[in-house]
Amino acid sequence: MTQEHIKDSDQRSAESPTPQHRVFWFDDGSIVLQAQQQRFRVHYRFLSRLSPFFSSQRFGTISPDHVVELASEILATDFEALLMHLYHDRPLSPKMQIDHIASILRITSPRLLDFPAIHASAKELFIGMFPTGPTPNYHPAKITEALAVATEYNLSPVRKTLFYSIITTSEVDFYAVDDGGSSAEIESEPENSPMEGSTPSSKQKITPNDARCCAMLMEKLIEHFTPILFTPATTPHMACTDVFADTWMTLIVQPALEDEGVYKPVETLERFKSIDWAKQGLCESCVVEKREEWTAEQHVIWDKIDRWLA
Repeated sequence: MTQEHIKDSDQRSAESPTPQHRVFWFDDGSIVLQAQQQRFRVHYRFLSRLSPFFSSQRFGTISPDHVVELASEILATDFEALLMHLYHDRPLSPKMQIDHIASILRITSPRLLDFPAIHASAKELFIGMFPTGPTPNYHPAKITEALAVATEYNLSPVRKTLFYSIITTSEVDFYAVDDGGSSAEIESEPENSPMEGSTPSSKQKITPNDARCCAMLMEKLIEHFTPILFTPATTPHMACTDVFADTWMTLIVQPALEDEGVYKPVETLERFKSIDWAKQGLCESCVVEKREEWTAEQHVIWDKIDRWLA
């Protein structure tokens, strides 16, 4: 962000006055910054210590009445989120809503006001809000907004988690998205979310490009998992192998077909593990061995997703 992103103005407002922020208007502030139709009187030296953007500016005048208009692309809500962090009204926390973290990531990025340390902390916090490994039935709130943030800042581990979560909700018809720029809709399921502020059954949008990625990922999952799903497991013991042969269709295949588990391998493998195989006749050692094997397969699939999305 350069000098062209600000407008140095010494107007005392002969025009209609721009509202002062109800919180971030300090009597001892040294400069007035305007973002959209909101003015903030803040401490310029404080900002310049933390931001190369502010430290590089050369304003003609620095005074409590001097107004500097920030670029139109800088949202007042984003600037407010930054000040809430800087002045400790609302420091970064894992309990923050996704849109608040997104505001801080945007405003502190090198493209805008450039607060490197805060941007790095916000990015780390954002990444930490999502599981890094295969997590059955994980569907965070505001999932498509989170995906947009992860895409903008190239957070591949988060993108992987969100893509898998989106396709396993089964509420998006990815193949219905055309090349004309229309968006698919997803009905979010906010349970199991680390983020606040979700609204049950709220419609969210997914971009055509993301929809194509989801469709491709679904195809890869089906291609990989179909042989695993439809092939009865085997064990070193013939009697235990016979148990799988006798029960595989009713306990494994049929439930998977009923809930479209062929493209939900993490969840379907979790169901494999949850069955009381000892009750079906498996010996203890085979039960332990197969559950470990199915857990390992969940991680194999999770690792393959990186390559499929690359």
